[in-house]
Amino acid sequence: MNLPSAKSKPEGEPDWVTADNRRFYKKLANDSVLVGKVIDAIAQHPKDNSALAESLVAIGLHKQDGTALDKASVSRIRTVASGLNAIGG
Repeated sequence: MNLPSAKSKPEGEPDWVTADNRRFYKKLANDSVLVGKVIDAIAQHPKDNSALAESLVAIGLHKQDGTALDKASVSRIRTVASGLNAIGG
């Protein structure tokens, strides 16, 4: 019986990037200005994901209909921004 092989991680992608946060990584990885804006928004709302989600709308990170992202997405953005900030954008 042949089992499908596990999908390999793209080359050069940090270990902390997962299938769940990859879309945010791809959006932020090559945009140091946007990462800086996200880091600033996180600093303003370090514990409140709802307030952070509203701040992210203003910088262009929102659902297709222009509304705030859900808490899971905001948490993933926090992870990606933190990881990118740690490696220098």
